[in-house]
Amino acid sequence: MENREKYNVDKDWLYQKYFIEKISIGKLMTILNCSSDVIYHRMKKFDFKLKPRKTNSNKGVSLKADSIDIEFFKQKYYEEKMNLREICLLLDCCGETIRKFMKKNGFKIRSQKGRKASQETIERLKKIGKENAKKILIDKDWLYEQYFIKMRSMSNIALELKISEPTVQARMLEFGFVRRNRSESKLGKLNPMFGLTGEKSPKYGKPLSPEALENLKANIPRGEKNHNYKKPEDRIDPINNQIRNCQKSKDWKRKVLARDKFICTMCKSSKNLHVDHIKPFALIKLENNIKSLEGALLCEELWNINNGRTLCKECHEKTDTWASGTYNLIKKLKEKQ
Repeated sequence: MENREKYNVDKDWLYQKYFIEKISIGKLMTILNCSSDVIYHRMKKFDFKLKPRKTNSNKGVSLKADSIDIEFFKQKYYEEKMNLREICLLLDCCGETIRKFMKKNGFKIRSQKGRKASQETIERLKKIGKENAKKILIDKDWLYEQYFIKMRSMSNIALELKISEPTVQARMLEFGFVRRNRSESKLGKLNPMFGLTGEKSPKYGKPLSPEALENLKANIPRGEKNHNYKKPEDRIDPINNQIRNCQKSKDWKRKVLARDKFICTMCKSSKNLHVDHIKPFALIKLENNIKSLEGALLCEELWNINNGRTLCKECHEKTDTWASGTYNLIKKLKEKQ
């Protein structure tokens, strides 16, 4: 069974789905990707009462343990290897109905595929006999607490109980528990490197070996394989920085700010001010074929104060020419030509 605390099911959402939209427990299990125990736990927590069971449209009678076809179950569970949750969804019933049916008809839970008890466990079971062999059974609530709340590993639990790890795995399968993945099992304090930062780290101050450096360089993605790669036409021209940082550009910005009285022309704010070209800088550069700083200094349109405006950062971000907006505008103009 899953850790119930990680399923943050909203009370109103559950009421809407179960009582108003009339979604069954089985379908809710699919939506939330959890077991029926989690749904029943939330229902009990919110003080919701289960709806009276509907009649099965295929059989015309209330779906109880008696109404499940034995041959159908054998085929699905033992031959087609469907799990109990999938059969619940297929029959639109809860897990409790399937469990009652299996108990009544003497069906046993399938053994875990590819897992066998260790030789040590087999020998120990022979020694203690059939009557005492039941002591190896693990309590469901205890296992839930140890694995999901205390975050202990299955091997650690097996060591405490003096049994094999496959035995613990078999009990988890019977109870419908879902194993943690690797990232979940090494979160926070469970990670052996937790808190070992800076000088505390065993690798602090130790340079990489020449082989490790070569390995690292060989595995760095280059060219188009690198996530930061940009096509030549999309790259920022280095001349842009030269033009924007030249003295004439700084003087132009001061004149625009002074004209607008250091206030945003849209919202009248005086914080985080930007000086923006009304006709985009990149478009002027393209139309006048500017390819050097000298060519930019001679272009009168680029330094026209009437083409400048004062905007705060928030208002600037709302304009059509912010960030990639100018690039998209130029692209559209090229397509029209």
